[in-house]
Amino acid sequence: MSTANDSLQWQDLIDYPETDGHSVGETDVHAEWTLRLRDILKRRYRDQRVYVAGDMMLYYVRGYPSRSVAPDSFVVFDCEPRRRRVFKVWEEQRVPNVVFEVSSQSTCQNDLSSKLTIHEDLGVAEYFLYDPEATYLDPPLQGYRLINGIFTPIQPVAGRLDSQELGVQIFRDGNDLVLVDTNSGKICLTGEEVAESKLQERERELKQQEEKTKEQELQLKEQERKLKEQEREMRKQERNGGDRERPTLSEIEAEIASLSEELARLKAEQK
Repeated sequence: MSTANDSLQWQDLIDYPETDGHSVGETDVHAEWTLRLRDILKRRYRDQRVYVAGDMMLYYVRGYPSRSVAPDSFVVFDCEPRRRRVFKVWEEQRVPNVVFEVSSQSTCQNDLSSKLTIHEDLGVAEYFLYDPEATYLDPPLQGYRLINGIFTPIQPVAGRLDSQELGVQIFRDGNDLVLVDTNSGKICLTGEEVAESKLQERERELKQQEEKTKEQELQLKEQERKLKEQEREMRKQERNGGDRERPTLSEIEAEIASLSEELARLKAEQK
């Protein structure tokens, strides 16, 4: 007679593959946005107990490998962000809070039918569909929120979908997808984009400093020119027995020397 323990041991021997064996061709734009969305979400939840993944086999019934789905991107809150080969709901005791599907010609029908139903049954809180080519979905950006166990369309406000789970507003800019933090209004970027933005900001600061230094150099040169003019006038007056209350020649020479030192310092800072 088999026992419950025997059944569990048998289930533990079942193989849960890392792929469903059905390779689906992707366009460049589909692949790029799948990766970019995942990178944006990874950046947003860095150093937090949040697991972000995508194109990973998610198994939701123990003992039945056929009961699986592979979201393009998904976010699981209160879940250790360690590396995994597959995601087993019964082991994690968690289901995705948010799922993104980047729809293409070969996936749009499943995204709107079987995948939507599976995620609804799993209890996924929010489900978003995005067609980067604006060809296969109408509208190209759609969102659903689980209300009383049923996915209900999220109505756009000023062209934006509100994700309560992620705390972001999602909208299309041309054919690009933009995620904006609801509180700060800042655009969510990938780690690479953040690094590039910081580099560009540093380059702008250096350019501004260079322009400021050049302006100071011009001002110093103008002051030096005026002092030299005063020096020439002083020499002329000394020859003619001029006004002694004006700055002495040595004082003017000392100020010229000081200005020259300041000009040399500014030039050295530019190197």
